[in-house]
Amino acid sequence: MTDAQQQQVDKLKAVDRSVRAHEAAHKAAGGPYAGSETFTFTTGPDGQHYATAGEVAIDIGSVQGDPQATIAKLETVRRAALAPADPSGQDRAVAAQAEAGIVAAQGEAAKQKTQPKDGQRDALSGSALAAEGDMASAGTQEVGAGGVTSRQGAAAYRKTQGAVDAGIVQAAQAAAAQPLALFA
Repeated sequence: MTDAQQQQVDKLKAVDRSVRAHEAAHKAAGGPYAGSETFTFTTGPDGQHYATAGEVAIDIGSVQGDPQATIAKLETVRRAALAPADPSGQDRAVAAQAEAGIVAAQGEAAKQKTQPKDGQRDALSGSALAAEGDMASAGTQEVGAGGVTSRQGAAAYRKTQGAVDAGIVQAAQAAAAQPLALFA
């Protein structure tokens, strides 16, 4: 083998080690959500095959009906995406997708916490309606700080909550549409 060929083999060996270490970091950090490592090989002047590119598939879908489990899963995915010492652009994109899914799941978890149980909802709705009816029949409204009535405040809250809910739904739909990502 010539010196030039030996230099090429040495470079291929270094790339092979780097690619395998990069993909192994994804695989190890991704745990049960990471698929198998897949490599693209180049044949060197010595006839040996060297890994020159690789990827690991990872499940970035949400856990239906369980935002806390989704958050835990997507935190693992984010860590896996950024596990190598030198994350690629694709790795960073997967981490960003996971982060968006985490934010959506946190919103869903907060929404679930603020929603009363069905039995409580009926009781609260009835008492709220009764109180509202009492105020209406008395011709008065409670006025809070800044001169905002309770009715105005509730309307503003519903409008804001609707926008937040729409954002959560949009982010969740985007995450669900991409249930599988690849680390490169």
